[in-house]
Amino acid sequence: MRTKAYCLFVAVIGLVALVSGSSAATQKASDVARIDTSTRASIVQYLRSIHVDPRGLVIQRGARNYAGAHCPGARWNCTATTHPVVQVAAAGGRNRFLCSTGKCAVVQVAAITTATNVAKCIQTDGPETCTINQASAKANNKAVVYQRASNSTGVVTVVPTSKVLIAESATSKVSIIQKATGSAIAPNSNEACVYQAITLARAGTFHKNTVILTQAAHQRVTIKQDSKNGGNSASESATSAGQCTGGSITQRQTLRSTLTVPSSITQNQNAADNGANMTVDIEQNQSIGFLGTAHGENSANFDQYNSLTAVANSPDGPVSQTQSSSTGGLLGTLNQDSREVSTATTAQTEIQCQDAATIGPTTCGSVSEAPGSVTQTQFGPVHKAGTRVHKGVGTSTQTGNGPTRSRSASRRHRATPPERARRMTSRATAARPATARSPRTPTSTA
Repeated sequence: MRTKAYCLFVAVIGLVALVSGSSAATQKASDVARIDTSTRASIVQYLRSIHVDPRGLVIQRGARNYAGAHCPGARWNCTATTHPVVQVAAAGGRNRFLCSTGKCAVVQVAAITTATNVAKCIQTDGPETCTINQASAKANNKAVVYQRASNSTGVVTVVPTSKVLIAESATSKVSIIQKATGSAIAPNSNEACVYQAITLARAGTFHKNTVILTQAAHQRVTIKQDSKNGGNSASESATSAGQCTGGSITQRQTLRSTLTVPSSITQNQNAADNGANMTVDIEQNQSIGFLGTAHGENSANFDQYNSLTAVANSPDGPVSQTQSSSTGGLLGTLNQDSREVSTATTAQTEIQCQDAATIGPTTCGSVSEAPGSVTQTQFGPVHKAGTRVHKGVGTSTQTGNGPTRSRSASRRHRATPPERARRMTSRATAARPATARSPRTPTSTA
């Protein structure tokens, strides 16, 4: 019997554009919510409200506030980023934040004319969390986040009964909240740039009878931008130097495993039902005081790419391979409001490949003898041609005044190679309302 290999490829690309004319807003706006930085107690209360631990809190007040590893000079008020930082800029002042620790959190307030906010997180060793909150009355807000995590070792447990347990995991989380309250005469804007990448890879030959590998990765990006008149941008990636770069808000997730074992192999990749493995949620002008009244252009672009590869070499078996889960996968939401142009471009790609053989293959898609017992299970957003499957944390909307032009999303599903012994069957599900998550359908053989 030949090897059993299965590869699933799904790509989703969508483009939506909204062009609005001038008209009075129908929703009554209330006062714009402000961050109370008058006392330490009020700041602590606010941090808790956005789920930031206030222990060790540092408060900076002055014309030049800097938090990071390299103080710009004696005229700057400098501190480290090992604890949450709150920066309050004086008139004409500046707030700067550059964090490279595993957990970064900053609140920047520039309520005085011409004070500016810039915050950057450069994190390359998971788990990673970056929380940025910016509010400015006149100048622009800018947030840049670069997160990269990898694991090729994991936690290895050797059980006396000829068993090896391997666990690899990584998490990356970004939360950006930006408010720009400039007037129509002196508008200011919000800009957010994010790059996330996780790589979990494990390959090797083991002489124990049983090897069980578990790989799990979770990424989340939440961006909430409100601008009265200057517009919002969440449409660029970020570099390791902390610069915005062309493209889209970017998420990359790659899980690879190639194992050679005398007998039993179990490979579980994102198999636990712990929610979406990749999430992007972008909200532009959705807060009270902005929704229905905001002006300025909105742009939001994101690109999610997920690749899972499992290769097993076992003369005797059994082999069990599971990729993703009923609640896992890719999740994306966009909500935009403005009296002017709002544009959104999204791309989602999901690739899954499994291969099992008695000996030999190091990559998916080989043509070799398979072990006697192989079980392969994959979960993915399979669909029939002509139907649409919606994905989202909630309803994705564009609101304003004017006609809407949209291009419907396209999806492709590819299973390879055709030479495998038994083709795994796929079951399609009908589209659900936009408020529902994409159903994830398992395909398996025993």
